[in-house]
Amino acid sequence: MNFSEYSRRLFRLGELDFDYAFWQVLNLCLSPSRVYRNTKYHRQTKNQWARDDPAFLLILIYLVVIVNLAYLVCFQIRGISLLGYLLKDVFSFIFIGCLVTFTFWFFCNYFLRLPGMAVETRVEWLYAFDVHCNSFLLFALVNYVFRYFLLPILYDKGPISLFFSNFIYFTSICSYVYITFLGYDILPFLRRTHYLLYLILPNAVLLISTCLSGVELWKPL
Repeated sequence: MNFSEYSRRLFRLGELDFDYAFWQVLNLCLSPSRVYRNTKYHRQTKNQWARDDPAFLLILIYLVVIVNLAYLVCFQIRGISLLGYLLKDVFSFIFIGCLVTFTFWFFCNYFLRLPGMAVETRVEWLYAFDVHCNSFLLFALVNYVFRYFLLPILYDKGPISLFFSNFIYFTSICSYVYITFLGYDILPFLRRTHYLLYLILPNAVLLISTCLSGVELWKPL
């Protein structure tokens, strides 16, 4: 499936399988490896690694809107400013998502692909985008949803609240990296995918250095 066909299906809600998409959401929270095992079956039956159903993406966009709306209401953003923030957040999610997808897609195809493989044996861009969406789900649940319920504690401006605020961000990054690793690790034509897990190390250094320097890694607005 090419990108244009995938994007057209976004507007055919009656054809989308939301039951399966919610099954993926649940299992990404409980057992992400099970989702990727199912991806192998999808590859055998549909002859492609990427989803052919954008229902999961729509659920993710809905989550971004709802979570950001909750933050905007919490911080008393009203009127046209609220709409502007929401549109900015949705477009930022799509733009940054495409940028991150391209980075992993390029790195895996040009540095992790087994030598001597056929030209067509490459990471599909849409599959790389699927991996990003899967990883972002856990990132959002940890860094946005979980953080939201701890706002009175995290924004107390003390060293303890600073540490926990940065630690939540660090945990969300770790979950993103781990699920990204799982997504590429199942591809039989890639090698040394464990290199992706090394991304956790600079984030650990960042966590320690920001806590010692009193810098908060993430702010809602």
